[in-house]
Amino acid sequence: MDDIGTLHCIFDNGRTLGVIPGVDDFHIVSEDSEQTEDEEMNISM
Repeated sequence: MDDIGTLHCIFDNGRTLGVIPGVDDFHIVSEDSEQTEDEEMNISM
């Protein structure tokens, strides 16, 4: 979080994204729920 309240996310591929709570819509996905979503969609990697 920076001094104006922006949350900065760093993804595994090196890209970043800044989101502002209360302004931007976002949700946190845990590794467990990500696997569940993949299973529901019949996606395998």
